[in-house]
Amino acid sequence: GRPDNVSVSNGNLELTALIENYTATNNFGEPATRDYTSGRIHTRFKRDFKYGRFEARIKLPKGDGTFPAFWMLPTDNTYGFWTISGEIDIMENGSGRRTIGGAIHYLSPQSNAHTYQTSWIPNGELQDLPSPDEFNVYRIDWHPDEIRWYFNDQPYWTAPKASWRGGPHAVGTSDNAPFDQDFHIVLNLAMGGSIGGAIDNSQFPAGGHKML
Repeated sequence: GRPDNVSVSNGNLELTALIENYTATNNFGEPATRDYTSGRIHTRFKRDFKYGRFEARIKLPKGDGTFPAFWMLPTDNTYGFWTISGEIDIMENGSGRRTIGGAIHYLSPQSNAHTYQTSWIPNGELQDLPSPDEFNVYRIDWHPDEIRWYFNDQPYWTAPKASWRGGPHAVGTSDNAPFDQDFHIVLNLAMGGSIGGAIDNSQFPAGGHKML
């Protein structure tokens, strides 16, 4: 609950990343100081979902180091902690580049280790991607037997069940595990990381980077 990072303005949800030396409590209950703050919201225990269509109209920030995402995580970790119970990435982008990615994460049935599948456009089926710093619609249709990704209503990737269950059951006894449980929606603007890359403070606009 920090309006500097999460707010609603002109009908848009705004997630804002700022350069500031800030101390907060980390996941271990200890004080931790960082050089940036930003925003993340989720629907866990408010609205949880199993299957359906999930879409958002989003305007992404542009600048080296920005890492916005629209994604889903399991609500109850029925099969075990990340990534055993899965992760669905509806949209990821790095630094405002004209590339958009979707992915699923899970436990490999063959290697018993974290693995993932991902597709990036325009390297995939779609070409001439509009600028991510304009409003675009990012979507998945999540069915029991497959997950489909769309950009502005154009399909560009499908992950069928066989692609994440191509061997002995990864977890549990369900033919569709781990993508057969309640998931919740996450929207966040991260900085850095493997997709955001090196952060360039000189590219921060006045008022910070914003994901709308």
